[in-house]
Amino acid sequence: MTRSDKKQPVLHRRRSLRLSNLQHGIKEPVKLGSFSVHRKRHKALGDANAVAPNSSCSPTIAMHTRRMTRATLSDPDNPDQTLTWREHDLALKAQELEQRLAAVSKKEEETSALLQQAKEREAQDIFQQLEEHFTCSLCYDIMASPFSLNAAGQCGHTFCAMCILKWSFSRLHRLCGCWHESVDCPICRSLVVMTPEKPPRLDFTFPFVPNRTASAICDSWVEKLACALSETKKGRGHKRSRTRVDTPSDLPHWREGGAARKEWLRKRSEGKALMSSLYSNWSRLTPENFAAMKDDLGV
Repeated sequence: MTRSDKKQPVLHRRRSLRLSNLQHGIKEPVKLGSFSVHRKRHKALGDANAVAPNSSCSPTIAMHTRRMTRATLSDPDNPDQTLTWREHDLALKAQELEQRLAAVSKKEEETSALLQQAKEREAQDIFQQLEEHFTCSLCYDIMASPFSLNAAGQCGHTFCAMCILKWSFSRLHRLCGCWHESVDCPICRSLVVMTPEKPPRLDFTFPFVPNRTASAICDSWVEKLACALSETKKGRGHKRSRTRVDTPSDLPHWREGGAARKEWLRKRSEGKALMSSLYSNWSRLTPENFAAMKDDLGV
């Protein structure tokens, strides 16, 4: 007796049982096997078609949805369904990238606003330091080419080169070209070294001393101020932060090309050139030369 002959009565009984169940309306339970697994797979695909992933869901939910969809994409009998789920997957990835790009753009705008605010504060601090410590007492402006007086009491007060030249030559008599009155410091009234009437003159009688420390600080800080203000001007297109920095009204004129900066550069250049020429020719200048210089200064 073969194995197929042994199975025939069992198969016959199973068929008979199924026919009787159908006649009496009894539902047969679905057994686990290849058929039930196949039905589950189709049911999962049907449920996925019915509930598509929402584009407004969070990235975590979208990630889990993509993982679930990848498990259903392994069915080679459904190419259309595979393409559909791939389109959904790419759409979710594009949405995540857009959200990340928007977040990065927002952070960039906030960082740019903070940098602009820092530049404004830096420019304000530099300008405040220049006004407090390096303001000329004659023109009430930032010192341009600072020079101190060679006073007998060593007062050490410093002024702009052009301002102290005008102050000194205002005491000169135009007719004789000599200083008959003593020249004193505009602040402490310390007497300046007297200028001999006739040449040759010694170098220590030169009434002005260059203040190189103050000159280097003023030149450096004015350049920093111009750079900070120029960078602030370039960044105006960005969104500003809610914290507002109140700047002085004349501060914008110190940027590159500003009126105050142009005037300061002019005074520095003219004062430095005039002081250098006066010192190099000091020993041989005549009273007529001093009178002509007073006319040139307009005092």
